[in-house]
Amino acid sequence: YLIRVVTPNPEDDQSSQAYSATKAGSSKFAGSGSKRGAPSTPGDKKVSKARKKEGGSVYAGLSIDEICVPEGGISANGVLWRLGAEAFAWDLRGEAMKQLVSDRAGPESGALTHLLLKAVRSTALVNKMHSVTVEQVLEHEKGSGSQQLAGSNLELSWESVSERLMALSHDGLVKRVSDQPGGSTTFQPEITKLRKSMRQDIIERVVEAKMGLQARRIMGLLLHHPLLESKAVWDLAMLPKKDANEVLCRMFKHGYVGLQEVPRTADHSAQRTFFLWYVDMDKVIRLVKDDMMRTMHEMLLKREEKRQQSEDLVGIGGEVRDLDAAPAQKQQYHALQIAVERLELAVLRLDETLLLLSDL
Repeated sequence: YLIRVVTPNPEDDQSSQAYSATKAGSSKFAGSGSKRGAPSTPGDKKVSKARKKEGGSVYAGLSIDEICVPEGGISANGVLWRLGAEAFAWDLRGEAMKQLVSDRAGPESGALTHLLLKAVRSTALVNKMHSVTVEQVLEHEKGSGSQQLAGSNLELSWESVSERLMALSHDGLVKRVSDQPGGSTTFQPEITKLRKSMRQDIIERVVEAKMGLQARRIMGLLLHHPLLESKAVWDLAMLPKKDANEVLCRMFKHGYVGLQEVPRTADHSAQRTFFLWYVDMDKVIRLVKDDMMRTMHEMLLKREEKRQQSEDLVGIGGEVRDLDAAPAQKQQYHALQIAVERLELAVLRLDETLLLLSDL
């Protein structure tokens, strides 16, 4: 999650300027016996051509493992660090995708999908989604020493992993890229489809929490079958007409569903117009994120209020043990501390959900 950034060496710039001045003044290099392109002083070093300038920094042309291992320690001169937000987001989404696939196809498929995501991680973080073979997938579990995939009962053999990946490819969660000579088949995770399914699952759970199981059923139905008439919604959701209409009206009021008019005549008569229900996913995600941000703000205010109350109980400069003489106040203090911890945990969960819904 930390990436080493190598800044330009001032000695390199001085060496480059001295070399340019000498070349401009004479067709021959200064100093007898000097080789072409040699540095003018022993301390000078050439700037590696593998480095690429980006902004004001120079990123070393190193592999991911080399970048993560500093040569001179964290406090070495000329070395800066930046957060690898992409790697953190990839791992966070990987855990959520594992849970999503586990709920749909079982823990074995979920664990294998997570393993596949780890196998393509290094190339995906540089915007290259390469496919991997079954052998490369198994390579990531070699050091575990177990005969089964962690978190499942799937046997770590070529036949079992290949068969499970083929099944996932039929479900559309994994893409079968190509058959290489020699019988090796390459696979890659369908990141776009997995992220879309993950977002839909979050939205459906939010709708269920706010409006009930019937609303979630209708939301899932409209996500898979857009533009449905009211009668089709009643039939496919297997709900009574009255209940379905009430749920649709409440969802429409909150902005989770929309209504599109399709007139059959030019006069737009209501009797000769189709009214079709649909879900604008981008709009719903914005609404859910706004609600979550508002809820997070209220939780943060509540947390500060509870924290201030606990500090008032102890007093300025006081300690918790000062409350031993007052058992009622000490019990109230511990209750406030538990409330603060619960609020912090709820804020972290909301923050995680917001990250999963974002485009980072």
